[in-house]
Amino acid sequence: MRIQFFLLSFCLLFLTSCRTPAQITAPVEKIEGKSYYMHTVEKGQTLYSLSKLYRCDINDILSANPGTDTGIKENQTIKIPVSKSKSDVVPVLTAADGSYLMHEVKKKETLFSISQLYKTDINAIASANPGSDQGIKKGQMLKIPLKKKADDNLRKHIVQKSETLYSISKTYGITVDDLVKANPGLTESLKEGYMLTIPATVTLPPIADPSDNITKIPGEVTIIGQVFQEKYSIALMLPFFSSFNDSLGLKEKDRKLRDVALNMYRGALVGVDSLQNFGFNADLYIYDILDGITMVNTAIAKPEMKEMDLIIGPTYRDPLNELTRWATKHGVHVVCPVQQSNSVLLSSPNMSKAWSSSVSQWETIAQFIFEKHADDNVILVNTKNTDDKKRVDAFRNKFLQLKGDTVMTEVTVLSGSLYGVRDKLSTSKKNIVIAPTNDRTMINSLLKGLSSTENTILFGTDEWENLELIEAKDRNRLHLHYPKVVAVDYNSDRVREWILAYRRKFKSEPTEYAFLGFDMMMYYCQGIQKFGIAFPNHFAEMNQAGLLGSGFTYTKTSDESGFENSHVFILGTDDFEVTLKN
Repeated sequence: MRIQFFLLSFCLLFLTSCRTPAQITAPVEKIEGKSYYMHTVEKGQTLYSLSKLYRCDINDILSANPGTDTGIKENQTIKIPVSKSKSDVVPVLTAADGSYLMHEVKKKETLFSISQLYKTDINAIASANPGSDQGIKKGQMLKIPLKKKADDNLRKHIVQKSETLYSISKTYGITVDDLVKANPGLTESLKEGYMLTIPATVTLPPIADPSDNITKIPGEVTIIGQVFQEKYSIALMLPFFSSFNDSLGLKEKDRKLRDVALNMYRGALVGVDSLQNFGFNADLYIYDILDGITMVNTAIAKPEMKEMDLIIGPTYRDPLNELTRWATKHGVHVVCPVQQSNSVLLSSPNMSKAWSSSVSQWETIAQFIFEKHADDNVILVNTKNTDDKKRVDAFRNKFLQLKGDTVMTEVTVLSGSLYGVRDKLSTSKKNIVIAPTNDRTMINSLLKGLSSTENTILFGTDEWENLELIEAKDRNRLHLHYPKVVAVDYNSDRVREWILAYRRKFKSEPTEYAFLGFDMMMYYCQGIQKFGIAFPNHFAEMNQAGLLGSGFTYTKTSDESGFENSHVFILGTDDFEVTLKN
């Protein structure tokens, strides 16, 4: 396997919040003092397409419409927050002969980003604007050449006063999406005198693009390109912070992220060595991707990206979303390797999230307690803390679904007072206390409240594993249990041999992210070796042999979204030893 390094360092570019396009025709309503577009969902629309149509962050739409993270339906009314600021996009002017558009350059735009906006070849823009290849500046007007199309498939329309995209689409019997696609860059309200390209109502011949050789499998991931290849291309996009000579200039959070990236990268390299023994042939590309979308857009522009078959990363949400949009169009599978909300999977059918969500973790604990302790005294501690709510709800809903609503006691605890918990403890049954919180004051109070309890098993979060405030004697006495995404058996001979090889190669100790990097490389590449680039349609059949500390049980979150790994380990303490319990 050949490794190529592309460590990219560029200025950061952060995404903005909701920005409202002026061509929207949905009515506006004020609800609880806030203004919303009341959009009626049309056939084929998704949350992602709505976020692009309204130029609004998908998370803002999710917040305004609880429950939509599972998908939306035709004719459903969706609230879109109305931005109070004016759009910074200038009107798009069309040349009199319809041969090009005019674009005013905005801050931080480049020829590449503009070519992506209009889906036009960057060389065509440079040729139409002599000198632009040497650099462009804010306020400069650029000619954007229009793609030539057959005259018998197109017609022109001069916008009249008060006309809208919707009214014009009805006049010609087409959809608003058809109009937008035929007029790239149309991002402002229609102005009288604008010339629009109108596609014919007859079916047009398909435009040649990479999807010409798509293999469609009903209900599954669309595969683009040749399924089996002699050599594959794999990318790691992680935050190495290569532009910093040392760690002194990094914030504590960034130092931790760099350590995660280095360990994941090193573990992946050990995986590469193992895969060579299996005859797997691939080129591995390494990219330094920090927060902001500039670096990922630069990476996407690299020529090798056209041949990419698998991308692990990025770790930051904005670059991940930007990459996923590109990857979905080009049929490239993306792996989210760290903890992120499941909302990153929305409208990303060819994406898998390797790090199990907190919901999956606490649903697994609920399943475990149902199987092992359903007849014991189960007590759920609800702190009413907003940070804990998702974990509390996940456990409660799953456990009651399995067992019913008469077998669990829920105690609401506020301000660190644990009297309610002590009152519910049983002297005749084993007490199973579930505390899905990371509030240290609450944890400390809980430990004191259970100080005289012997017949108890305490369940906490994965962060409890390394909390210094929990003494070893308390961990042992309360048989502390917690969920883990990566659980390594350090007593295993194979793990010990692997650690020795890692030490020899990198002169350092592996963290759990090194094991995860190795496991991901082994799991996905063995899947590619067996199923080619169609492996996302075979997750249930893929081999997990040889993994050191991870498990991969993928479930598609919806037809239009990606896959979440729901595999969770549960560790417990007995005789001062931490062991695997499930």
